[in-house]
Amino acid sequence: MQWEFFVLRVRVDLGDDIRVLDARKISDIEKERPVPEVVIVGDVAMYEVVYDDDGNAAGANRFTEPALIRETCLGFDTLYERGEGFYDFFDREIVPLDPPQGSGVQGPDVR
Repeated sequence: MQWEFFVLRVRVDLGDDIRVLDARKISDIEKERPVPEVVIVGDVAMYEVVYDDDGNAAGANRFTEPALIRETCLGFDTLYERGEGFYDFFDREIVPLDPPQGSGVQGPDVR
């Protein structure tokens, strides 16, 4: 997860407007089920990413109802506003961390 924030930092550096939301702060809206991971394509389609029991992406459910897409967008807009600026979070939480330890597996010996 830590390295993913470095990838996100590159995206922010290039102009993406990413915010960070602590999952503990949305537990009030996740009582029945977690906030879904979705991909929204304008007002045409929305895809809810589906995962298998091991946590691997296993497909997506497609939705095309305009009212559902609008409602979902409004919900995510609200969550976005609750989020913290990326750089503030990154500087406070990620920068001070030691680099994550790898698996110790070395690549082939190149001479």
